[in-house]
Amino acid sequence: MFIIGIYRCMRDLILKQLRKPLNESLDVSDEELNNLLRSYEGSNNFINDLKGKIVFNKQLTQKQKDAGKDFFIKEKLNKTLLPNLNLGTDLGKTIIKKGIETYVDLITSGKKHLFKSREDLNTKIGTPGPDWIKRNVVDLEELRNKLSPESLSKNIKFPNGVETSINSIITDIINRLKTNPESYPAFIEKNGEWSIINKLDTQYTNWFRLIAEADYYNRLKGATSEEKVNSFFKQVPIKDLIDSKKVENLKIIENLFGVKIPTLSRADLEILIEYNKDFLNIKKRLLASSEKGDKVEGNIRGSLKIFSNNAITDSDIIDFSSPGNRVDQVFGIDMIVNMYVPAFSEEKYWVPIQVKSNKDRAKFSILLSYGIGGISAAPTNNEEIEGDFCYYTVKDGTEKSFQKLLEYNSCRKKQSSKFCKKLL
Repeated sequence: MFIIGIYRCMRDLILKQLRKPLNESLDVSDEELNNLLRSYEGSNNFINDLKGKIVFNKQLTQKQKDAGKDFFIKEKLNKTLLPNLNLGTDLGKTIIKKGIETYVDLITSGKKHLFKSREDLNTKIGTPGPDWIKRNVVDLEELRNKLSPESLSKNIKFPNGVETSINSIITDIINRLKTNPESYPAFIEKNGEWSIINKLDTQYTNWFRLIAEADYYNRLKGATSEEKVNSFFKQVPIKDLIDSKKVENLKIIENLFGVKIPTLSRADLEILIEYNKDFLNIKKRLLASSEKGDKVEGNIRGSLKIFSNNAITDSDIIDFSSPGNRVDQVFGIDMIVNMYVPAFSEEKYWVPIQVKSNKDRAKFSILLSYGIGGISAAPTNNEEIEGDFCYYTVKDGTEKSFQKLLEYNSCRKKQSSKFCKKLL
Protein backbone atom coordinates (compact mmCIF):
# COMPACT_ATOMS: atom_id res chain seq x y z
CA MET A 1 0.00 0.00 0.00
CA PHE A 2 2.91 2.33 0.77
CA ILE A 3 4.36 1.76 -2.72
CA ILE A 4 0.96 2.33 -4.32
CA GLY A 5 0.65 5.53 -2.28
CA ILE A 6 4.00 6.75 -3.63
CA TYR A 7 2.88 5.87 -7.17
CA ARG A 8 -0.33 7.86 -6.84
CA CYS A 9 1.50 10.82 -5.37
CA MET A 10 4.15 10.79 -8.11
CA ARG A 11 1.54 10.38 -10.83
CA ASP A 12 -0.47 13.31 -9.50
CA LEU A 13 2.67 15.47 -9.37
CA ILE A 14 3.34 14.70 -13.02
CA LEU A 15 -0.22 15.52 -13.97
CA LYS A 16 0.00 18.88 -12.25
CA GLN A 17 1.78 20.05 -15.38
CA LEU A 18 0.97 23.72 -15.18
CA ARG A 19 -0.70 25.43 -18.12
CA LYS A 20 1.52 28.48 -18.18
CA PRO A 21 -0.58 30.79 -20.33
CA LEU A 22 1.18 33.39 -22.40
CA ASN A 23 -2.29 34.74 -23.10
CA GLU A 24 -5.20 35.72 -20.89
CA SER A 25 -7.05 32.77 -19.36
CA LEU A 26 -9.78 31.07 -21.34
CA ASP A 27 -11.81 30.59 -18.17
CA VAL A 28 -14.76 32.94 -17.70
CA SER A 29 -15.84 33.76 -14.15
CA ASP A 30 -19.41 34.69 -13.21
CA GLU A 31 -18.36 38.33 -12.80
CA GLU A 32 -16.62 38.37 -16.18
CA LEU A 33 -19.68 36.74 -17.78
CA ASN A 34 -21.90 39.54 -16.47
CA ASN A 35 -19.51 42.20 -17.80
CA LEU A 36 -19.25 40.47 -21.20
CA LEU A 37 -23.03 40.21 -21.44
CA ARG A 38 -23.55 43.89 -20.54
CA SER A 39 -21.09 45.02 -23.21
CA TYR A 40 -22.23 42.53 -25.89
CA GLU A 41 -23.34 44.21 -29.15
CA GLY A 42 -23.61 41.17 -31.41
CA SER A 43 -26.66 39.56 -33.02
CA ASN A 44 -26.79 36.21 -31.22
CA ASN A 45 -30.38 35.94 -29.96
CA PHE A 46 -29.58 33.67 -27.03
CA ILE A 47 -26.78 35.92 -25.76
CA ASN A 48 -28.98 38.99 -26.19
CA ASP A 49 -31.68 37.27 -24.11
CA LEU A 50 -29.12 36.67 -21.35
CA LYS A 51 -27.97 40.29 -21.68
CA GLY A 52 -31.56 41.44 -21.09
CA LYS A 53 -31.77 39.37 -17.91
CA ILE A 54 -28.52 40.84 -16.56
CA VAL A 55 -29.51 44.42 -17.45
CA PHE A 56 -32.76 43.97 -15.49
CA ASN A 57 -30.96 42.26 -12.60
CA LYS A 58 -32.53 38.85 -13.15
CA GLN A 59 -30.66 35.74 -12.05
CA LEU A 60 -29.29 33.33 -14.65
CA THR A 61 -29.69 29.60 -14.16
CA GLN A 62 -26.52 27.50 -13.97
CA LYS A 63 -27.35 26.07 -17.38
CA GLN A 64 -27.63 29.58 -18.85
CA LYS A 65 -24.36 30.60 -17.21
CA ASP A 66 -22.55 27.56 -18.62
CA ALA A 67 -23.92 28.20 -22.11
CA GLY A 68 -22.99 31.88 -21.91
CA LYS A 69 -19.45 31.13 -20.76
CA ASP A 70 -19.04 28.54 -23.49
CA PHE A 71 -20.12 31.11 -26.09
CA PHE A 72 -17.49 33.65 -24.98
CA ILE A 73 -14.77 30.99 -24.71
CA LYS A 74 -15.52 30.05 -28.33
CA GLU A 75 -15.29 33.74 -29.22
CA LYS A 76 -11.76 33.74 -27.82
CA LEU A 77 -10.91 30.50 -29.62
CA ASN A 78 -12.06 31.96 -32.92
CA LYS A 79 -8.84 34.01 -32.80
CA THR A 80 -6.89 30.73 -33.10
CA LEU A 81 -6.72 28.14 -35.87
CA LEU A 82 -10.19 26.86 -34.86
CA PRO A 83 -12.03 28.47 -37.83
CA ASN A 84 -9.69 26.50 -40.15
CA LEU A 85 -10.63 23.12 -38.63
CA ASN A 86 -13.38 21.39 -40.59
CA LEU A 87 -14.37 17.74 -40.60
CA GLY A 88 -14.86 17.72 -44.36
CA THR A 89 -11.27 18.74 -45.14
CA ASP A 90 -8.11 16.65 -45.39
CA LEU A 91 -6.85 18.35 -42.23
CA GLY A 92 -10.05 17.42 -40.40
CA LYS A 93 -9.68 13.79 -41.48
CA THR A 94 -6.04 13.83 -40.35
CA ILE A 95 -7.11 15.04 -36.90
CA ILE A 96 -9.65 12.20 -36.57
CA LYS A 97 -7.09 9.61 -37.71
CA LYS A 98 -4.40 10.90 -35.34
CA GLY A 99 -6.98 11.28 -32.57
CA ILE A 100 -7.88 7.58 -32.83
CA GLU A 101 -4.18 6.63 -32.84
CA THR A 102 -3.54 8.80 -29.76
CA TYR A 103 -6.48 7.30 -27.86
CA VAL A 104 -5.51 3.70 -28.68
CA ASP A 105 -1.88 4.31 -27.71
CA LEU A 106 -2.90 5.94 -24.42
CA ILE A 107 -5.04 3.03 -23.22
CA THR A 108 -2.85 0.18 -24.51
CA SER A 109 0.71 1.37 -23.81
CA GLY A 110 2.49 2.11 -20.55
CA LYS A 111 0.91 5.58 -20.69
CA LYS A 112 -2.33 4.08 -19.33
CA HIS A 113 -0.73 4.13 -15.87
CA LEU A 114 -0.82 7.94 -16.00
CA PHE A 115 -4.63 7.95 -15.84
CA LYS A 116 -6.03 8.45 -12.38
CA SER A 117 -8.11 5.59 -11.00
CA ARG A 118 -11.78 6.59 -11.17
CA GLU A 119 -13.33 4.05 -8.78
CA ASP A 120 -15.31 6.94 -7.29
CA LEU A 121 -16.93 7.40 -10.70
CA ASN A 122 -17.19 3.68 -11.59
CA THR A 123 -14.87 4.01 -14.61
CA LYS A 124 -11.63 2.16 -15.26
CA ILE A 125 -9.43 1.00 -18.13
CA GLY A 126 -10.24 -2.66 -18.76
CA THR A 127 -12.10 -5.00 -21.11
CA PRO A 128 -15.89 -5.11 -21.59
CA GLY A 129 -18.07 -7.72 -19.89
CA PRO A 130 -19.56 -10.90 -21.45
CA ASP A 131 -22.97 -9.30 -22.11
CA TRP A 132 -21.37 -6.54 -24.19
CA ILE A 133 -19.32 -9.10 -26.15
CA LYS A 134 -22.34 -11.35 -26.81
CA ARG A 135 -24.51 -8.43 -27.95
CA ASN A 136 -21.86 -7.19 -30.37
CA VAL A 137 -21.28 -10.63 -31.89
CA VAL A 138 -25.05 -10.95 -32.47
CA ASP A 139 -25.24 -7.47 -34.05
CA LEU A 140 -22.26 -8.08 -36.34
CA GLU A 141 -23.72 -11.38 -37.53
CA GLU A 142 -27.06 -9.63 -38.08
CA LEU A 143 -25.34 -7.00 -40.24
CA ARG A 144 -23.61 -9.69 -42.30
CA ASN A 145 -26.90 -11.56 -42.81
CA LYS A 146 -28.71 -8.43 -43.97
CA LEU A 147 -26.16 -6.83 -46.31
CA SER A 148 -26.05 -8.08 -49.90
CA PRO A 149 -23.09 -10.20 -51.10
CA GLU A 150 -22.06 -7.25 -53.29
CA SER A 151 -21.96 -4.91 -50.28
CA LEU A 152 -20.07 -7.42 -48.14
CA SER A 153 -17.38 -7.79 -50.80
CA LYS A 154 -16.91 -4.02 -51.16
CA ASN A 155 -13.41 -2.83 -50.36
CA ILE A 156 -13.62 0.26 -48.20
CA LYS A 157 -11.03 2.53 -46.64
CA PHE A 158 -11.43 3.15 -42.93
CA PRO A 159 -10.32 6.31 -41.03
CA ASN A 160 -7.28 4.42 -39.66
CA GLY A 161 -6.07 3.87 -43.25
CA VAL A 162 -6.95 0.14 -43.46
CA GLU A 163 -8.53 -0.87 -46.77
CA THR A 164 -10.34 -4.22 -46.94
CA SER A 165 -13.78 -5.75 -47.50
CA ILE A 166 -16.66 -5.26 -45.09
CA ASN A 167 -17.01 -9.02 -44.72
CA SER A 168 -13.34 -9.38 -43.75
CA ILE A 169 -13.66 -6.70 -41.09
CA ILE A 170 -16.83 -8.29 -39.66
CA THR A 171 -15.16 -11.71 -39.54
CA ASP A 172 -12.03 -10.32 -37.89
CA ILE A 173 -13.98 -8.43 -35.20
CA ILE A 174 -16.22 -11.43 -34.40
CA ASN A 175 -13.20 -13.72 -34.10
CA ARG A 176 -11.41 -11.31 -31.80
CA LEU A 177 -14.50 -10.80 -29.64
CA LYS A 178 -14.94 -14.55 -29.25
CA THR A 179 -11.32 -15.57 -28.75
CA ASN A 180 -9.51 -12.49 -27.46
CA PRO A 181 -11.79 -9.87 -25.86
CA GLU A 182 -8.67 -8.40 -24.20
CA SER A 183 -7.90 -6.93 -27.63
CA TYR A 184 -10.64 -4.37 -26.90
CA PRO A 185 -9.19 -2.37 -23.99
CA ALA A 186 -11.28 0.67 -23.20
CA PHE A 187 -12.78 2.82 -20.48
CA ILE A 188 -15.29 0.49 -18.84
CA GLU A 189 -18.15 1.27 -16.45
CA LYS A 190 -18.55 -0.74 -13.25
CA ASN A 191 -21.30 -2.87 -14.81
CA GLY A 192 -18.94 -4.00 -17.59
CA GLU A 193 -20.47 -1.70 -20.20
CA TRP A 194 -18.52 0.43 -22.64
CA SER A 195 -18.11 3.94 -21.19
CA ILE A 196 -19.14 7.04 -23.07
CA ILE A 197 -15.62 8.34 -22.27
CA ASN A 198 -14.42 6.17 -25.18
CA LYS A 199 -16.01 8.67 -27.55
CA LEU A 200 -12.96 10.83 -26.91
CA ASP A 201 -11.23 8.99 -29.77
CA THR A 202 -13.45 10.21 -32.60
CA GLN A 203 -15.17 13.18 -30.91
CA TYR A 204 -13.86 15.68 -33.44
CA THR A 205 -15.34 18.73 -31.67
CA ASN A 206 -13.35 17.82 -28.55
CA TRP A 207 -10.12 17.40 -30.57
CA PHE A 208 -10.72 20.67 -32.42
CA ARG A 209 -11.23 22.46 -29.12
CA LEU A 210 -8.14 20.96 -27.46
CA ILE A 211 -6.01 21.94 -30.46
CA ALA A 212 -7.48 25.46 -30.46
CA GLU A 213 -6.84 25.86 -26.72
CA ALA A 214 -3.23 24.75 -27.18
CA ASP A 215 -2.89 27.29 -29.99
CA TYR A 216 -4.48 30.01 -27.82
CA TYR A 217 -1.84 29.42 -25.17
CA ASN A 218 0.97 29.41 -27.80
CA ARG A 219 1.88 25.77 -27.14
CA LEU A 220 2.01 24.70 -30.79
CA LYS A 221 4.88 25.06 -33.22
CA GLY A 222 4.50 26.16 -36.81
CA ALA A 223 2.97 28.95 -38.85
CA THR A 224 0.22 27.10 -40.71
CA SER A 225 -2.75 25.12 -39.35
CA GLU A 226 -1.23 21.92 -40.76
CA GLU A 227 2.09 22.53 -39.00
CA LYS A 228 0.34 23.30 -35.72
CA VAL A 229 -1.80 20.14 -35.91
CA ASN A 230 1.31 18.04 -36.59
CA SER A 231 2.98 19.72 -33.61
CA PHE A 232 -0.01 18.83 -31.40
CA PHE A 233 0.14 15.11 -32.21
CA LYS A 234 3.93 14.73 -32.57
CA GLN A 235 5.64 12.45 -30.03
CA VAL A 236 8.52 14.25 -28.34
CA PRO A 237 10.90 13.36 -25.48
CA ILE A 238 9.04 13.79 -22.19
CA LYS A 239 11.62 16.35 -21.03
CA ASP A 240 10.29 18.66 -23.78
CA LEU A 241 6.81 18.71 -22.20
CA ILE A 242 7.37 18.38 -18.45
CA ASP A 243 10.15 19.69 -16.19
CA SER A 244 13.07 17.61 -14.92
CA LYS A 245 11.54 16.90 -11.50
CA LYS A 246 8.44 15.46 -13.06
CA VAL A 247 10.60 13.38 -15.41
CA GLU A 248 12.19 11.77 -12.35
CA ASN A 249 8.74 11.10 -10.88
CA LEU A 250 7.67 9.45 -14.11
CA LYS A 251 10.65 7.08 -13.89
CA ILE A 252 9.22 5.79 -10.58
CA ILE A 253 5.99 4.86 -12.38
CA GLU A 254 7.98 3.17 -15.14
CA ASN A 255 9.86 1.06 -12.59
CA LEU A 256 6.73 0.15 -10.61
CA PHE A 257 4.93 -1.22 -13.66
CA GLY A 258 7.90 -2.36 -15.71
CA VAL A 259 7.06 -0.04 -18.60
CA LYS A 260 8.80 2.64 -20.62
CA ILE A 261 7.28 6.04 -21.43
CA PRO A 262 10.06 7.76 -23.40
CA THR A 263 7.80 10.18 -25.27
CA LEU A 264 4.54 12.07 -24.99
CA SER A 265 2.65 14.30 -27.38
CA ARG A 266 0.79 17.47 -26.57
CA ALA A 267 -2.35 15.48 -27.48
CA ASP A 268 -1.44 12.83 -24.87
CA LEU A 269 -0.89 15.47 -22.23
CA GLU A 270 -4.12 17.36 -22.95
CA ILE A 271 -6.21 14.16 -22.77
CA LEU A 272 -4.53 13.13 -19.51
CA ILE A 273 -5.11 16.58 -18.02
CA GLU A 274 -8.73 16.64 -19.21
CA TYR A 275 -9.44 13.16 -17.84
CA ASN A 276 -7.68 13.63 -14.51
CA LYS A 277 -8.68 17.21 -13.79
CA ASP A 278 -11.97 17.69 -15.60
CA PHE A 279 -13.52 14.21 -15.74
CA LEU A 280 -17.06 15.24 -14.83
CA ASN A 281 -17.13 18.04 -17.40
CA ILE A 282 -15.82 15.74 -20.14
CA LYS A 283 -18.46 13.16 -19.31
CA LYS A 284 -21.14 15.87 -19.18
CA ARG A 285 -20.13 17.21 -22.61
CA LEU A 286 -20.05 13.74 -24.16
CA LEU A 287 -23.39 12.80 -22.57
CA ALA A 288 -24.99 16.03 -23.81
CA SER A 289 -23.75 15.33 -27.34
CA SER A 290 -24.84 11.70 -27.12
CA GLU A 291 -28.28 12.55 -25.73
CA LYS A 292 -28.81 14.99 -28.58
CA GLY A 293 -27.91 12.29 -31.09
CA ASP A 294 -30.06 9.69 -29.29
CA LYS A 295 -33.04 12.04 -29.45
CA VAL A 296 -32.61 12.50 -33.21
CA GLU A 297 -32.28 8.71 -33.68
CA GLY A 298 -35.49 8.20 -31.68
CA ASN A 299 -37.32 10.73 -33.84
CA ILE A 300 -36.04 9.08 -37.01
CA ARG A 301 -37.23 5.67 -35.80
CA GLY A 302 -40.66 7.11 -35.03
CA SER A 303 -40.83 8.78 -38.44
CA LEU A 304 -40.01 5.51 -40.20
CA LYS A 305 -43.26 3.99 -39.03
CA ILE A 306 -45.51 7.04 -38.97
CA PHE A 307 -44.77 8.56 -42.38
CA SER A 308 -44.54 5.22 -44.15
CA ASN A 309 -48.07 4.53 -42.89
CA ASN A 310 -46.69 1.36 -41.25
CA ALA A 311 -45.18 0.10 -44.49
CA ILE A 312 -42.11 -0.02 -42.26
CA THR A 313 -42.74 -1.83 -38.96
CA ASP A 314 -40.63 -2.64 -35.89
CA SER A 315 -39.58 -5.93 -37.48
CA ASP A 316 -38.08 -3.94 -40.37
CA ILE A 317 -35.77 -1.94 -38.08
CA ILE A 318 -32.58 -3.29 -36.50
CA ASP A 319 -30.86 -0.90 -34.10
CA PHE A 320 -27.12 -0.70 -33.46
CA SER A 321 -27.10 2.11 -30.91
CA SER A 322 -26.02 0.25 -27.74
CA PRO A 323 -22.93 1.65 -25.93
CA GLY A 324 -19.75 1.01 -27.90
CA ASN A 325 -21.60 -0.99 -30.55
CA ARG A 326 -19.03 -2.24 -33.07
CA VAL A 327 -21.40 -1.87 -36.04
CA ASP A 328 -21.92 1.79 -35.18
CA GLN A 329 -18.33 2.51 -34.12
CA VAL A 330 -16.58 0.73 -37.00
CA PHE A 331 -18.97 1.18 -39.93
CA GLY A 332 -20.93 4.29 -38.90
CA ILE A 333 -24.25 2.43 -39.14
CA ASP A 334 -26.81 3.38 -36.47
CA MET A 335 -29.57 1.17 -37.83
CA ILE A 336 -30.45 -0.97 -40.81
CA VAL A 337 -33.99 -0.77 -42.22
CA ASN A 338 -35.87 -2.96 -44.67
CA MET A 339 -37.28 -0.33 -47.04
CA TYR A 340 -37.19 1.21 -50.51
CA VAL A 341 -34.59 3.78 -51.59
CA PRO A 342 -35.23 4.37 -55.31
CA ALA A 343 -31.89 6.14 -55.77
CA PHE A 344 -30.26 2.71 -55.38
CA SER A 345 -32.84 0.04 -56.19
CA GLU A 346 -36.38 -0.56 -57.44
CA GLU A 347 -36.69 -3.31 -54.86
CA LYS A 348 -36.85 -3.23 -51.09
CA TYR A 349 -33.57 -4.03 -49.33
CA TRP A 350 -31.90 -3.61 -45.93
CA VAL A 351 -30.72 0.00 -45.98
CA PRO A 352 -27.79 1.03 -43.70
CA ILE A 353 -28.59 4.40 -42.09
CA GLN A 354 -26.36 6.79 -40.20
CA VAL A 355 -28.15 9.44 -38.16
CA LYS A 356 -26.49 12.78 -37.43
CA SER A 357 -27.63 15.63 -35.21
CA ASN A 358 -26.98 18.20 -37.95
CA LYS A 359 -27.08 18.01 -41.72
CA ASP A 360 -23.57 19.38 -42.27
CA ARG A 361 -22.22 16.26 -40.59
CA ALA A 362 -24.74 14.04 -42.38
CA LYS A 363 -23.62 15.48 -45.70
CA PHE A 364 -20.12 14.11 -45.16
CA SER A 365 -21.11 10.85 -43.43
CA ILE A 366 -18.44 8.17 -43.81
CA LEU A 367 -21.19 5.66 -44.65
CA LEU A 368 -21.92 7.49 -47.91
CA SER A 369 -18.39 6.82 -49.18
CA TYR A 370 -18.81 3.03 -48.93
CA GLY A 371 -21.16 2.70 -51.93
CA ILE A 372 -23.37 0.05 -50.28
CA GLY A 373 -26.74 1.77 -50.67
CA GLY A 374 -26.58 3.52 -47.33
CA ILE A 375 -28.09 6.89 -46.48
CA SER A 376 -27.44 9.50 -43.80
CA ALA A 377 -30.29 11.41 -42.17
CA ALA A 378 -30.45 14.54 -40.02
CA PRO A 379 -32.81 17.32 -38.88
CA THR A 380 -33.33 20.17 -41.34
CA ASN A 381 -34.86 23.63 -41.26
CA ASN A 382 -34.75 24.01 -45.03
CA GLU A 383 -38.13 25.44 -46.04
CA GLU A 384 -37.85 23.76 -49.44
CA ILE A 385 -37.68 20.33 -47.79
CA GLU A 386 -40.95 18.73 -46.67
CA GLY A 387 -40.83 17.53 -43.08
CA ASP A 388 -38.32 17.93 -40.26
CA PHE A 389 -35.65 15.54 -41.57
CA CYS A 390 -33.49 15.30 -44.65
CA TYR A 391 -31.30 12.55 -46.08
CA TYR A 392 -28.33 12.14 -48.40
CA THR A 393 -27.46 9.28 -50.74
CA VAL A 394 -23.99 10.47 -51.78
CA LYS A 395 -21.26 12.39 -49.99
CA ASP A 396 -21.70 16.16 -50.33
CA GLY A 397 -24.82 15.42 -52.36
CA THR A 398 -28.27 16.92 -52.69
CA GLU A 399 -30.45 17.33 -49.61
CA LYS A 400 -33.68 15.35 -49.94
CA SER A 401 -36.87 15.05 -47.88
CA PHE A 402 -36.85 12.03 -45.57
CA GLN A 403 -40.61 12.34 -45.16
CA LYS A 404 -41.16 12.07 -48.92
CA LEU A 405 -38.96 8.97 -49.02
CA LEU A 406 -41.17 7.39 -46.37
CA GLU A 407 -44.32 8.41 -48.25
CA TYR A 408 -42.82 6.69 -51.28
CA ASN A 409 -42.47 3.54 -49.15
CA SER A 410 -46.13 3.83 -48.14
CA CYS A 411 -47.14 4.18 -51.79
CA ARG A 412 -45.15 1.08 -52.77
CA LYS A 413 -47.46 -1.11 -50.68
CA LYS A 414 -49.95 -0.94 -53.54
CA GLN A 415 -48.35 0.90 -56.44
CA SER A 416 -45.41 0.52 -58.81
CA SER A 417 -42.11 2.33 -58.50
CA LYS A 418 -42.88 4.40 -61.60
CA PHE A 419 -46.19 5.60 -60.12
CA CYS A 420 -44.79 6.31 -56.64
CA LYS A 421 -41.76 8.26 -57.88
CA LYS A 422 -44.19 11.12 -58.57
CA LEU A 423 -44.23 11.68 -54.81
CA LEU A 424 -40.49 12.36 -54.63
